[in-house]
Order: sequence, then structure tokens, then C-alpha cells
Amino acid sequence: MTFLIILILIFVIGPSLIRLLFPFLLKSFIKRAQKQMNQQFQQQNNSNSREGEINIKKPTTSKEKAAHKDELGEYVDFEEIKE
Repeated sequence: MTFLIILILIFVIGPSLIRLLFPFLLKSFIKRAQKQMNQQFQQQNNSNSREGEINIKKPTTSKEKAAHKDELGEYVDFEEIKE
């Protein structure tokens, strides 16, 4: 009998608690994500490069060049089929 009462209370009170708690949980999640984005933005702005300066990063060692070629994928030869 007590189990049924507890179960009914959960079904009656549960959705109203979720409606009250969900906005606060969502707000805290959004604030945390916004804080992380702001930190990333600050780190990018605090870099040593000046505004308008262009930096090109090229692989310098043969290992890096080989790794870069592996990222490009394989060449696949194909033939056209005439119908």
C-alpha cells in the first residue's frame, strides 16, 4: 500500500519538480559553456601574433610530410562506363 502511495506521489510531484528544476539546470549548463567559449576566445586573442599578420604552418620534417600525405587519402582510378 505504501509503495502505491509513493509511486503516485512520484508521478504527481515528479513532473512539476522537473518543470521547476529544468530551467535552472539549463541555465547553469549554458553559463558553463559560455564561460568555456570566452576562455578559448581570450586564449586566441592573447596569442603573440599581431593583427593582420599571416602565419602558415608547414610540415618541416620528413615524418610530418609523410603523415600529411597519409591524411590526403588514396588516389582511386576509375573508368567511365558508356551506356
